[in-house]
Amino acid sequence: YVRNADNLRVLDALVAGGVSWPAIQRDEAAQPLAGQTWVLTGTLEIMSRNDAKAALQLLGAKVAGSVSAKTSIVVAGPGAGSKLAKATALDIKVMNEQQFLAFLQEAGVEVLMGKVQLAMLAVLLASGSANAAPKDPNNICTILAQNKGWYTAAVKASQRWELPMHIGLAFIHRESSFVAKAKPPRKKVLGIVPWRRSSSAYGYAQATDEAWKDYKKDTGRRFVQRDDFADALDFIGWYNDRSHKRLKLRKNDAYRLYLAYYNGHTGYRKGEWRKSKTIKGYAKKAASQASVYKKQLRKCRAKSKKRSWFG
Repeated sequence: YVRNADNLRVLDALVAGGVSWPAIQRDEAAQPLAGQTWVLTGTLEIMSRNDAKAALQLLGAKVAGSVSAKTSIVVAGPGAGSKLAKATALDIKVMNEQQFLAFLQEAGVEVLMGKVQLAMLAVLLASGSANAAPKDPNNICTILAQNKGWYTAAVKASQRWELPMHIGLAFIHRESSFVAKAKPPRKKVLGIVPWRRSSSAYGYAQATDEAWKDYKKDTGRRFVQRDDFADALDFIGWYNDRSHKRLKLRKNDAYRLYLAYYNGHTGYRKGEWRKSKTIKGYAKKAASQASVYKKQLRKCRAKSKKRSWFG
């Protein structure tokens, strides 16, 4: 919608006429800059300072008028003076406008015709950019036809981590049934009163807070989200790659890879899973689903060579 110049003119006219959008409650996962303080200084030549400020605030950052030891990053354009000098003296990271625009793009902010498309961005953040769960989660052909961007995500994960497509999707099927904001059920006190959740697992891949933090640190991907399908699939590829390197597991061994995924690498080494029929049952189901997906994938690729979502 926002790529159309006529639509942009309509939005501009609405704003000029006093139309405003209601405040949107956003998830913390949609605000990767929460807790950070940014400073804008100098002249921004491509986008306005107001748009830059609004984009940062939408991503959760506080935009300050002066540089201090608490400043996270300074965006400096031509003509930057004392603020830039102070940032350099305090060893605070500085970005130029081109770096800032690249940064926004990585964070999911779209800049078109020199303007940040805030109205559409707000809607995307509010919804978590999540696709609806597939109508038939047991059919990989239906899944990819319904969500064509997922095929692209699967191809990228395969290229980056050598993650077989059928295994990556089988893990997501097992972990969340393709529900973007899936969480473990709450425990119940006395069998009726909802209590804490069993873990911090969240999203398509059910990655825990700790594992997600390790993933971000190891890959340098700061703005990934657990309820984003592509990010979740990349996480699975990364984790299985570590299982391959640390535990010498083959990247096409869905059963053992899932055991390592579920137990963690230390738990897998200790062999705790050997005594658990439940855990081994989970791994068998994941491997079985991967096998089904693999067979289906061959068939739908053969039947759909002309379709753009199958390369």
